[in-house]
Amino acid sequence: MKSTSLGIDLLDALAAEGRSATTAAEVRDRLGLSAQAASNLLARLVRDGFAERVRRGEYILQPLGELGVSAVAGDRLAEAVLLAVGDRSHRICYRTALYEHGLLTRPGRAIQVAVDRRLRVRSLGGRPLESIIEDTDRIDVGAESLDVARISSVERALLESAQVPRRVGSIATVAEALAGAAPRAIHLQSLASELGLAVGLRRLVSLDQLLRIDRIGSVRLPRRDGRPLPLDPTDTRQGGFLDEGHGVLWPGEPAELAEVIGQ
Repeated sequence: MKSTSLGIDLLDALAAEGRSATTAAEVRDRLGLSAQAASNLLARLVRDGFAERVRRGEYILQPLGELGVSAVAGDRLAEAVLLAVGDRSHRICYRTALYEHGLLTRPGRAIQVAVDRRLRVRSLGGRPLESIIEDTDRIDVGAESLDVARISSVERALLESAQVPRRVGSIATVAEALAGAAPRAIHLQSLASELGLAVGLRRLVSLDQLLRIDRIGSVRLPRRDGRPLPLDPTDTRQGGFLDEGHGVLWPGEPAELAEVIGQ
């Protein structure tokens, strides 16, 4: 069909320019089409797997070798996130960050992004987009570049996930990520102090020592008085094992969690 050929020619031209995204307005202007015709052409490209709609009027283009692969998978996630957030401060965070750093075997379904206010875009490539609301001056602390987007560093991703385990599923996900980190000391104390993530740091240290993961360097924790800190607030089991050295109450014996993460 003529329209299909026109679309392929457009993709070839954009690829030759090193482009990986386009907009309905650009397609309209480049091809001299009406707004409706440009929209129809892009809809056919999406239907045939050559492009993926990220948000209204904006599209990620699929390299021929990746047809059928979501544009928000792998190294193209950054492009999709940037299209969704525009020029606003942001940070790919929590479970999405842990997975992008190669610390988890399975990604979460939602794409988690820290922003200063809720995004209008609610999904990317068929995956829910979860806006994590943070103060603007905190978003870029402990962040680094992921191609064109920003992402929590390994240290921040671990701390924030241990601080709020429900955002990544459970503390077992945090333990898996910690065990998957590089075999070196991860210096977390200054970052935890700057961001007010002392609870996350205490949980990480307890995990690291009791599961013998040995990824965290020497950390001096203040004595915790009063009620012990629950290791995993999402686990409602009563009793459990008390890590007296760090004031952390585990929902079960450490051996149970070690078995879950294969440690």
